Amino acid sequence: MSKLELSEAARKAKNEYHRQWRKKNPEKVKQANLRYWEKKAQEQLSDSPEHNVLILHKQGLSLRQIADRTGISHTQVSRIINKCNDVTNTVTGVTK
Repeated sequence: MSKLELSEAARKAKNEYHRQWRKKNPEKVKQANLRYWEKKAQEQLSDSPEHNVLILHKQGLSLRQIADRTGISHTQVSRIINKCNDVTNTVTGVTK
């Protein structure tokens, strides 16, 4: 799908509207910026679910135990582990 592009006049009108809105609502802009950067920081600090699943798998936990600890279904846990094994086998040249 291609992104619809605004005409030059429409783009300028939109930008002016947003500029005026930001000028009238500085507290909302500040709150939105704080939410955005807090979310970004949280994303960078937290490990991915896949990473957590693989760590627990290496510790010897069952699929259902991993699912309970991570809040992911045991089916999804199995898919994550299989996907990792497929990538590892591809890199090392091991075939099934």
